[in-house]
Amino acid sequence: MDNLELKPEDRVLILGGTGFIGKRLVSELTGKNIRLRLLVRDPSKVPTTILKNKNIEIVRGDIVRGDGIKEAVRGIHTAYYLVHSMGSKSMRKSTEFARMDKNAAENFINSADAAGIKRVIYLGGLGEVGKGLSGHLRSREEVAEILSSGKLRATVLRAAVIIGAKGASYVMLKYLVERLPVMICPKWIDTKIQPIAVKDVLAYLTGCLLNPDTAGKKFDIDRLREVLGHVNTMSSGWKRVLELNQSRPSLFNALTDGTVYLGMSNVFRGTPEGAEFFTRLVEEMEYMSANGIGTLTDEKYRLSFIGVPCYPIFRRFNEMFTEWGGSFVMSSYLWFASGGSNLGFQYNLDDPLDSLAEGVLVSVRDAMDSMFHPELTVLNNSEEYNIDGVVYHPIKSCRTTSAGMADNRRALMENSDLPSLFIESDMMDSRVVTEAQMKNRIDAFFEGLASRKAKATIGA
Repeated sequence: MDNLELKPEDRVLILGGTGFIGKRLVSELTGKNIRLRLLVRDPSKVPTTILKNKNIEIVRGDIVRGDGIKEAVRGIHTAYYLVHSMGSKSMRKSTEFARMDKNAAENFINSADAAGIKRVIYLGGLGEVGKGLSGHLRSREEVAEILSSGKLRATVLRAAVIIGAKGASYVMLKYLVERLPVMICPKWIDTKIQPIAVKDVLAYLTGCLLNPDTAGKKFDIDRLREVLGHVNTMSSGWKRVLELNQSRPSLFNALTDGTVYLGMSNVFRGTPEGAEFFTRLVEEMEYMSANGIGTLTDEKYRLSFIGVPCYPIFRRFNEMFTEWGGSFVMSSYLWFASGGSNLGFQYNLDDPLDSLAEGVLVSVRDAMDSMFHPELTVLNNSEEYNIDGVVYHPIKSCRTTSAGMADNRRALMENSDLPSLFIESDMMDSRVVTEAQMKNRIDAFFEGLASRKAKATIGA
């Protein structure tokens, strides 16, 4: 990528430099002392400040007709393609804009390849590619394909509604707000929009120019904020679900049901489907809690599980506990394998990159604490969850999750009177899973819990 780096002597071409975005981009780049060239139809309409700037060259031409484009691309390192004919007055009532945009893109790419331009940065439209795509967005996608077909490296940015003073979207919103405090819309208006501030668009456009690693890639502008927003919904939902299992009886089995929810948390992370799942799951759990509905009809013992599930006999392993009326209300697996979402960590959507870095640190720290010091979580939450006993399950095939588990158990015993069971098997290798031996130890564990509960009843 070294040959793509912009040097002080390199010149950048802006096509569409007199438009809503273009004028602001010119100001942004001149402030960084970047040498520019603008292709304009009418130089008389170019602001005087631009005409007097020694770092800005003006070339007269029309990209749709191909006039002046060869002169404009000569000696250019990178070009910004901000051209779109739909906004012109002559095209507002016609579908001709699509043909004109195609001609313009083809004129540019042919001349750019001949001139040896290294990069083009294109600002297109945001929308799901498919049957329902509008003519406007289909045209934007076609232009992106044409620009990406050349010898140069194309960076494609896709933005939805761009909000900024004097912009068309801003003007329309301002007009509606001032005149229509309430507006009734037809039921078919259900398309979600993803507005973005013009200053953020300019930051992305400038950042792509200064970072050669963005060459040849396609980006949905503000996509990160959208994804992190879904993650926030999922994280807050997951945290709430875990907290709701303090209910008596427990709402779900943390070993079995919880592992399914964990899978959803990881596999669908940052998706609309994942956000909707946890929103509905919270609603279901809150209903169950309010109405005394639990996972077991006769819950006798509330347990905490430490380790990784015994997948070779996953169902049977759990049954050996539920047969005694035991329900796992907590599981360290749901803490260290959930990427910090168990904490309900919320990303700052106003500063997504820094917040993303913070989230990584938080999740790693929590995962390590949960994996290597699970006894602390048990001790801190035993009263809220009414824990009767703790089951430790070290495994052979993942030593990391099992390291220090015996010491954890010792620390638990030193700091509480909670009974515990230490039972070894594996998460994959069925050769080290002995059901009969497990059952004997589990039965003995519950007999001890029963005796303990009987003594407590007599003492009371």
